[in-house]
Amino acid sequence: MNNLWSKTKTAAQQTKQKAMVKLGRAEETVDTSFNAERDKFNEYNTKLKKLKEDSRKLVKALQALSEAQTAVYEGFLQLYPSEGVSSAVQRGREACSTMEVARVQFEQIMNTEFQEPMILYNQQFDEVKRRTDIRSTRKLDMDRYKHDLKARQAKADPKASLTEDKLARAQMNYDILNHELLQDMPKLYEDRGAFLEPLFSTFNHGFADFYDVAHTSISATNALLSSVPRASAVGYKHIITPREQSAAYAINADGTPATIASYDSASTYQPTPASTTAYSPPTAAYVPPAEYNTPVDTYEAVPVVPFAAAAPSAPASAEWPKPGRVLYDFSGQDETELTVKAGESIEIYAAEGEWWEAQHGNHRGLVPYNYVQML
Repeated sequence: MNNLWSKTKTAAQQTKQKAMVKLGRAEETVDTSFNAERDKFNEYNTKLKKLKEDSRKLVKALQALSEAQTAVYEGFLQLYPSEGVSSAVQRGREACSTMEVARVQFEQIMNTEFQEPMILYNQQFDEVKRRTDIRSTRKLDMDRYKHDLKARQAKADPKASLTEDKLARAQMNYDILNHELLQDMPKLYEDRGAFLEPLFSTFNHGFADFYDVAHTSISATNALLSSVPRASAVGYKHIITPREQSAAYAINADGTPATIASYDSASTYQPTPASTTAYSPPTAAYVPPAEYNTPVDTYEAVPVVPFAAAAPSAPASAEWPKPGRVLYDFSGQDETELTVKAGESIEIYAAEGEWWEAQHGNHRGLVPYNYVQML
C-alpha cells in the first residue's frame, strides 16, 4: 500500500514539474548531443519501417499482378477461336502458371530472408525507444530535485541535505543511461550497411529470378506470334453495315426504307404477310405527307418492317377512292390520323408506303396500311 502511495505521489510531482517547465517557472536539462543522436535515430527508424512496409506492398502487388494477368489470358482463351495462333494463347496461359510458381518462391524468400530478419532487427529500435522514455523520466526527476533543493536551500530548510542526496542518485541514474544511449543509438546507424547489404541481395536476386522466369515464359509465346502485325488492331475497320446505310436510320419520305434497293431478295428470311393475325402493331414514327404541312425532318423514324415486307401498293390504273375494311382497332395520335375499330368500312384514297390515306365517316386522315384491307 505504501509502495502504491509512493508511486502515486511521485507521478503527481512529475506532472507538476512538467507544468512548471512549460510555464517557465522551472529549469530543464537540455543535452544537445543526445537530441542530435535521437533525431538521427528516429529518422533512420522511420525509413527502415517504410522499407519494410514497401517490400510487403511489393509482394502483395505481385500477387495481384499474377491474378490479373491470368485473368487476361483466360479471357483470350475463352474468346479466341480454335485456329490461327490459338496455340500461342494456350502457351501464354501456361506461362502464367509458370510465373505464379516463381512468384510464390519469391514471396517465400522475402518472408524468411527479408521480413523476418527485419522484424528481429527492429526489436532493437523498440527497446531503445523504451529506454529513451525511461531516460526522459529520470531527467524529469533530476530536474525536480534540483528545483526542490534550490527552494529548500533558499529557506535554509534542514531537509535540504536529504533532497541533495536524492538529487545525487537521480543524477547518477540519468547520467549512466544517457551515456549508454549515446553509445547505442550511433551503433545502430553506423551498423546499417552490414545489415542492409544481405537484405538488398536477397531482394534483388529473388526479384531478378522471378523476372527471368517471366521473361523466358512469355518470350516463348512471342515466337508463335511472328506472323501477326502487332499494331493491326489500331484503326481496325468495322464490318457491320455502315450507319449511313443502315435501315435503322435511313427512311424515305414515303416511309419505305431508303436501303431497300440493297436488300438481298434471296435471303432466307421470310417476312410475315401483312394480312396475318400474328401481326404486331408498328412502332415507327409517323412521317406525314406534304399536304398535312408537317416538316418531314422533325421525325426520326425507325422502320420495323423488313425490306421485302414493304407496304403493298394499288395498281396505277386503279380508280380512287377504293373500299376497304379495318382489320384491327387503331387510335389516332393526332388530328392527322384516323381512329377506327376492327370491322368498320373505310374509303382508301392513297395506298403508298406504311401509312395509307383513308376516310372514315366525315374524317379523312392516315391509318397504318397493315391495319386495313383493300377490297
